[in-house]
Amino acid sequence: MRVRALLAVAVVLTLAVAPNSAEAVLLTSPPDGASASSTPTFAWQLAAGEQSEAIEFTTNPAPGSFGGFADDRNRTFALVTADQTTYTVGNTSPLVAGRWFWHVGVSVPGEFFPESKWSAAQSFTVANERPRIESFKIGYLTCSKRVFIDFGHSDNSEAPPRYAVEFRRRGKTLGRSRGRASNAGLGGTTEYESFRRPRRVRVGKSYAARLVLTDQAGQVTRSRPRRVRIGRC
Repeated sequence: MRVRALLAVAVVLTLAVAPNSAEAVLLTSPPDGASASSTPTFAWQLAAGEQSEAIEFTTNPAPGSFGGFADDRNRTFALVTADQTTYTVGNTSPLVAGRWFWHVGVSVPGEFFPESKWSAAQSFTVANERPRIESFKIGYLTCSKRVFIDFGHSDNSEAPPRYAVEFRRRGKTLGRSRGRASNAGLGGTTEYESFRRPRRVRVGKSYAARLVLTDQAGQVTRSRPRRVRIGRC
């Protein structure tokens, strides 16, 4: 019974203790050195007799424990099923802009337990994408004389975007308030901000307000106008 137990443990730990490179598995997408979106689908081809075990991707290709990549805040390690040959990054966890590295762990069944290896690593580049505005609400707290905004946004930059709220009336921009979001927006986030109304935005008038987001690369996204009335207390 003790021998069987040790063999079972060995099956689970094989990938971790076999840092050799798997030459047969073929990484097909993203192609080596290509550009990819922040939510790519990884794809690979198994050779006859091979089984998938795991996928790992990171911005830091330095070697880590047991043949994998070094531990890093951008590193993802995911187990996959034996016949799985694709893996998609979801919208809730987009990849940050920059160069990424990935490889796949596979096993070849043996007499007692599988021999597992990592494939050679390949790289791809994720562009800094334009920020997305998921939602935007605006209102005015009459007695406190403050404008409040509530907006959802997503981006694959590591720095929070700058925001501006433009107040327009009769085709003219009469006021603008600026600030910086609290969160970077990776995977989507919601912000709540408030500020005093711009001096040229008058009480008793209605305005078309528009949210403008600018990321660290200078890419700009504008919302559709929202009507806001600056009421009296």
